[in-house]
Amino acid sequence: VNHNGHLTFEEPWNSYSPKRFPMYGGRDIIAPFWTDLDNSASGNIYYDQYTNGSILQQVTQDINLYFPELNFHANWIFIATWHKIPYFSMPETQTTFQTVLASNGNYSFVLLNYGCLASKKVSIEAGYDTAFSCHHFNILGSFFDDIVPKVKLLTLGSNVNRSGRWAFLV
Repeated sequence: VNHNGHLTFEEPWNSYSPKRFPMYGGRDIIAPFWTDLDNSASGNIYYDQYTNGSILQQVTQDINLYFPELNFHANWIFIATWHKIPYFSMPETQTTFQTVLASNGNYSFVLLNYGCLASKKVSIEAGYDTAFSCHHFNILGSFFDDIVPKVKLLTLGSNVNRSGRWAFLV
């Protein structure tokens, strides 16, 4: 879980300047809100994993709503939340978003959840990219010059008919 709004899997990556997907690089990356963030003075980044309990049941239920043909039952969930993180050099801003990873060993999913996103003019990439870009997805609005459409597309948009939520079978 990297502080600039993305997750990588082999090693940490502290790139604060987002790159447009596909990157054709050698790393898998999930970027719910990749931009130059600074949690050194305020905001928090939380993460945890679950193998049983109500969170596992809720995520399983949500995924089956979005992908009913799979009859999915999660046995592992990882949740990373960036809570009230300001943009770099803009301590008055607060941005909140979350990534949920779910798997049962056969299928894996990424859920991106958007809360309150500060409206400032910054570059943002949102989506995912696999190593060497075999698979990638940009959420509409990434790399627009105007932050307002980006924020609205992330917080009001969806690919599963739930505002602020994006779900992907990966």
